[in-house]
Amino acid sequence: MKRPVSILIALLLALSPSVVLMEGIGLESMTVDQLVQLRADVNAALMSSIISRMPQDDASGPIGSCYVAIKNARLAESYDGKDCIVVLYEWAHTKDEAETFMFALMYPAFQDGIELDYNYDSSMLDMDTSLTEIKAGEVLEVEMAYELRDTTSPVEIEVTELFNWNSADKVEKTFSFPL
Repeated sequence: MKRPVSILIALLLALSPSVVLMEGIGLESMTVDQLVQLRADVNAALMSSIISRMPQDDASGPIGSCYVAIKNARLAESYDGKDCIVVLYEWAHTKDEAETFMFALMYPAFQDGIELDYNYDSSMLDMDTSLTEIKAGEVLEVEMAYELRDTTSPVEIEVTELFNWNSADKVEKTFSFPL
């Protein structure tokens, strides 16, 4: 138990210089509420560290315990000749366990108000990154491809938290053609 506590304190001190722990007061003397607050402070400090390393614009922001940036997009053609838009995301999280982009977030694309199908053609993108687990505080770029209806209508991307229907957190970006 002492090692995780030591790591927690070191992380807290490293990430948040404004947090001061008084000498002589051990975690074992803290109440449950104080420990919960300490954990929230550590997560807030970790999120601040993540935010400082990622893009800060209208197409980026926090989504639950994640931070996402919709960076850019490019046109590509799938192996079967379909026009696709490949969107580059950057993401991180503060969860206790390692997490994947694909199972942490929802990231549909819409064209003319209709959701686009995903395209998993590995000749266009590196699909492994969407399934790569990252630990809290790490940042990873991920590409996802969507089959276009046409190459003239704008494509809207909406990123939300997976399985959290009560959250208003959303990151959006619209791509117009030509890209």
